[in-house]
Formats: sequence, C-alpha cells, structure tokens
Amino acid sequence: MLPALLEITPIGGIPGLPTALALFIALIAIQLLVGRDHVWMPRFVQQRSVGSKKLHKSVRKLRGLANFLDHHSEGRLEGLTQGAAIRLVAAAVILLCCTVPPLEFLPFASSVPMLAIAVLGLALTVRDGALVLGALLFTALIHILLCRRSLLRLFRCPRYPSPKHLILPFSPHPYPRTTP
Repeated sequence: MLPALLEITPIGGIPGLPTALALFIALIAIQLLVGRDHVWMPRFVQQRSVGSKKLHKSVRKLRGLANFLDHHSEGRLEGLTQGAAIRLVAAAVILLCCTVPPLEFLPFASSVPMLAIAVLGLALTVRDGALVLGALLFTALIHILLCRRSLLRLFRCPRYPSPKHLILPFSPHPYPRTTP
C-alpha cells in the first residue's frame, strides 16, 4: 500500500519511478499469490531503518486515522479478506502493476492503477471485504477501459470504426459547403 501511495504523490511524476514501484509491488503480490507465509524482500530493502523518534511521531499522527478506519470497517464481508480471496486480490494487483509501465508515458496516468492498488492494500490491512469488493470493481473498470481503447486502436476493426472516421447520413459534412 505504501509504495502505491508514494506513486500518487508528485514524486510519481519522476520518469521510471512508477515502473520501479510497480515492480516492487508485483514482487510482493506474486508472493501472496503463491501463498507464502512471509514476504521476502531484497537485502537492500531489509537493511533500511527508521529512527525511533520519527517512527513514534508517525504513529502518533496516524493513530486517529487508524482508529477511524478500524471503527468503520469492522466485520464487513470478512470472507473476502482471507483464504483464496487474498490470491484473487494478489492477481488483480499484478494485473494493475502490468498497466503501469505503458501508462508512464502520460504524466501521472499511472496514478489510477496505483490508487486501486492502494485501496486494495488498505482493504486487506483493515480486513474490510466491502472495500475489497469495491476496489476489485474499480480494478475491473480500469482494465475494461484501458483494454477496450487500446484494442480498438490496435486492430481498427471496420465494424467498429473510430468516431472521427464515422460519417453518418444525418450528420453534417466535416467541411460545410459555402454557396456563393
């Protein structure tokens, strides 16, 4: 969840950073997908540390938000936050990570799948199945919109022409005639 939130900030506009964060998130999601009981991290990530003063200050600031989330997400569709549902969420996160590199060419466009990843991470953290369901629907919508547009552009199917090439009998001509 934290790398996805980091990408949503203006830092996500740095070229290459969204793809690097997506790879890091996919590494964790693959481990969830195969059912590992603990998450393996590269050594350089494991050796990072945070000072105790900074950690305590962050905990104090986030305590109110954590209490709010715990209070409002209690007991909603808990079956979607355990067992096989976690693997479904991991597969959705991997699919979302695959959409990030092509979206990186448009500034901040990769923030949309990262937002869905952040919501899925939050839903698993607070064990809120309703939030998982909403985030999965948002993920499906993202994939439908992205894939539909790109597939239509790739194949240019004559049955479904693009709107700028479509001239209907009742539509005005793109270059109106002028009468002298």
